[in-house]
Amino acid sequence: MKAPLLIMRPQSEMKNESSQNQLALAEKSGHQTYIAPNGVHGSSMLVKSRINGDASATWERVLSFLDDLEKKG
Repeated sequence: MKAPLLIMRPQSEMKNESSQNQLALAEKSGHQTYIAPNGVHGSSMLVKSRINGDASATWERVLSFLDDLEKKG
């Protein structure tokens, strides 16, 4: 895939070998990855009321990725 890609997983899924392999393959292919410390699956990791903790670090990562895309525009 040639399009920029940010793959995000919650920390709770990283004990799964398949999740580890997916992130390793993405990184090997030059894509960006992020493990959300308080996350849950999918976009819910960005919704404070759906996680145990603060979503600000996850939001910062997403916004940084989007900002980089805009700069490369």
